[in-house]
Amino acid sequence: MFKKLLLSLSAISFIGFTSVAQSVFAPLNQDYYHLIDRYEIKRGKFAEGFHTTVKPYTRKGIVQLADSVLADKSCRLSSQDFFNLEYLRNDSWEWTSDQSGDSDTNLWDIFYRKKADAYSSNTNDFDIHVNPVLNLEIGAADGGLQKTVSLNSRGVEIRGMINKKIGFYTFMTDNVGLIPDYVKNYVDFYNQNSVRLERLPGMPGEGYTKEFKTDPYGVDFFSARAYITFQATKNIGIQFGHDRNFIGNGFRSMILSDNAPPYLFLKITTQVGRFQYQNLFAELINPSLAAVAEALPKKYIAMHHLSMNLSRRFNLGIFEAVVFDKGEKGFDLNYLNPVIFYRYLEGFQGSSDNAFVGFDFKYNFKKHFSLYGQWMIDEFVAKEFLAGKGSWLNKYSVQAGLNISTHSVLIILTYRVNLILPDRSHTVIMIHLLTHITVRRLPIRLVQTFLNGVIFSDFNRVQNYSLLQNISGQNLEKIAIAQKTGEVIF
Repeated sequence: MFKKLLLSLSAISFIGFTSVAQSVFAPLNQDYYHLIDRYEIKRGKFAEGFHTTVKPYTRKGIVQLADSVLADKSCRLSSQDFFNLEYLRNDSWEWTSDQSGDSDTNLWDIFYRKKADAYSSNTNDFDIHVNPVLNLEIGAADGGLQKTVSLNSRGVEIRGMINKKIGFYTFMTDNVGLIPDYVKNYVDFYNQNSVRLERLPGMPGEGYTKEFKTDPYGVDFFSARAYITFQATKNIGIQFGHDRNFIGNGFRSMILSDNAPPYLFLKITTQVGRFQYQNLFAELINPSLAAVAEALPKKYIAMHHLSMNLSRRFNLGIFEAVVFDKGEKGFDLNYLNPVIFYRYLEGFQGSSDNAFVGFDFKYNFKKHFSLYGQWMIDEFVAKEFLAGKGSWLNKYSVQAGLNISTHSVLIILTYRVNLILPDRSHTVIMIHLLTHITVRRLPIRLVQTFLNGVIFSDFNRVQNYSLLQNISGQNLEKIAIAQKTGEVIF
């Protein structure tokens, strides 16, 4: 039902779309997006084509930002910066005014005519870019039974436009690999394999996974992302398909993260001047709660986020979301209202749906620094909060971080603090340190250290207590596992 509903809404919107050129999005990638964030910081004001808190970015907007940085004489750019900006332009050459990105050599005058594409063709009626996806990784792991780790991926990526009005994107790979012990242990815990008769394999960030050659350390999975996008009006863009989304400015997000597998969604983005308003309706699947041969359980999410550039350097965002499960009824049509307060709908229906609200901000200053943060409230009840006795109803989290960008090389030093407070008797504090540096032409992550400190007090009846992030990447669920019986309590 949910798929039919989203297709119907997309078709209704499609009927009245205008002739505005439609861009697909650059895939989410930390190295790639760090470059974009860097040049927005160096420019000293926000990009006009998109809001950097809401990801992914359109390729058209990325080229507009690169062109504006190159044209701004006040930006101090190194030779590496010029190389990176040209790389961003070449990667989305169809949106450059000079159609740059020509390759010095090509194959049979058909392949690799552009530096960024194995095959491409661009006309007024049809634009297409095709690239093979090949990845081979092999390494060694210490401290576990599995000493060899590897990943072998083969596939294809295709993107393009039809009549410069409809954009399309698809990515698919077949993958096999060997995972280290800590990943296997995470999968076994998350999938509750200790209480299953048959082990359920998995791969973080991916969907359906099989064991490779009956090896518990071997994984065999197929990855796929695909969507279409078009403009309903000059200021309203629509995207429908399977992919990931991200709201925030850190490596992770309290609001909407990209750590979950791709999911089915309909996204409506309205951008007028300094304001961007986004509606997201999605179907979420949690493979850890199903038996091996059963259909996977589903939940749904409706979210809206308002991003406001209050000045050239300060952005404020406000969001509200609701996660719900109506069983056989599927998606609740009440939540399709794009401008209503979801908490009102939840209360009006006498529903037990999980609603949460919050805000985010970003402040770029001195052309070298970006301060950002988030605050989220999950099932907040003022009466219980003011009573000061502690309640499972009051769950709120805070994130803060600072990005530092230098002139000579790309160094993004991120200091981030995530504070999660389910109530006054259980506190989780996570401090993440991430150093990212680009030397010469390739971005290389030199240090990626995660320092996690967990503070628990008052365990009461539960021997082991953990906080896990659910499949939506945002709502915190308590999963208590009794030490003696192995019984899972929700």
